[in-house]
Amino acid sequence: MESDSLKNLKNKINRYYKIDDYRHAFTILENDFPNEFEDVLNLIINFRIKKKWIIEGGGGKTQIAKNIETHFNKKGWREQKFVVSNKINGKETTSETNKIDCFKNKIGLEIQWNNKTEFYDRDLNTFKRLHDLKQMDVGIMITRDRDVDRSILKKFDKKISGKYGPSSTIFEKFLNKIKQGSAGSVPILTFAFKGAIIEQ
Repeated sequence: MESDSLKNLKNKINRYYKIDDYRHAFTILENDFPNEFEDVLNLIINFRIKKKWIIEGGGGKTQIAKNIETHFNKKGWREQKFVVSNKINGKETTSETNKIDCFKNKIGLEIQWNNKTEFYDRDLNTFKRLHDLKQMDVGIMITRDRDVDRSILKKFDKKISGKYGPSSTIFEKFLNKIKQGSAGSVPILTFAFKGAIIEQ
């Protein structure tokens, strides 16, 4: 059952986002990590995507992702990866996790705007591994809903809109991966942009 806080947030930002709450991630974040919860809410409530960010693109990282990261960096969140040591028969081996876009106080946040869907698998594997190692309590995914594609098709020429489609990172694909068990027991809170978040 959804908490009243989550219901209120959904009503407040329904025009701009879809939200999915897996394994009570919202409640854990709100009650156990109030500072990080406030950081996330401040972004979600106030963030808007400028048309020029979509037109300009961004090479390896979009302007959308860069601006989200800037918000969190100012709040003390940092890109982070972890080195994991294991000892087997007296021999120690080490491995590294993939980088988390923004990490603070056992909360990990990833941004997938328009990437290959395989990046969802990478992010979920990292969330799961860190959660199993008790280094992360909640994972947060910020991605886009299919409604964004419809909006971009209306607002931009084919040169831009042609870069967006069902084969890339879309909210429903991420949810399907969670439903199929790819998230394991990690509590995950997902925010998916709707088309209305793009400025006219």
